[in-house]
Amino acid sequence: MKPCRLALPRRQNPHMHMLEALLAWQATAPDPAFEAAARSLLALARDRLIVDGAVREYFTADWSPDPATGRVIEPGHLEEWAWLLTLAAGLGLDDGSAAHGLHRQATTHGRHDGFLIRETGPDGATLDAGRRLWAQTEAIRTGFALGDPETPALIARTFETHLATEIPGLWIDSYEADGRSPDRAAPASSFYHLMTAFSELLRSEA
Repeated sequence: MKPCRLALPRRQNPHMHMLEALLAWQATAPDPAFEAAARSLLALARDRLIVDGAVREYFTADWSPDPATGRVIEPGHLEEWAWLLTLAAGLGLDDGSAAHGLHRQATTHGRHDGFLIRETGPDGATLDAGRRLWAQTEAIRTGFALGDPETPALIARTFETHLATEIPGLWIDSYEADGRSPDRAAPASSFYHLMTAFSELLRSEA
């Protein structure tokens, strides 16, 4: 069998979703092997993925920020990581200390006109002022978990835009910086993000 070739740049996103799966398993049926894997990913996040208080997206083989794309920060992923660190803390796998900082970074530099935008740089400058639905749902979910008073306003704006469709039950996935949407379909991947965000909303109101 030939060894797998490392695809570069490395990305944080697959590791984030692997951690999400491991934490879900631990919450349901704790297992030492899955706990060890989760702790390994949490250590990777602390030691390499979080740079100057924000999760970077692209890395070299040794987990340094990629020279060409390593400046990219996605505010939606900051919210997603903040949520996972909060879950990990609840399971006793992390102290959760970075969660509030990631959420603060996302809302301070990545929120324009009340929405989370696609990309910022390490200095807080806007790289892509467009927005996607999934980032708003991650901000809603994390906002409830961390007690952000701006969360109800984001919910209202999300219903007024991303969820204001002619066909009930569909959604508008993306908007460009000028407020126009190029979408001609509703991607199924958004359904997962909607479900997790509004499950948290229902729990918060219970």
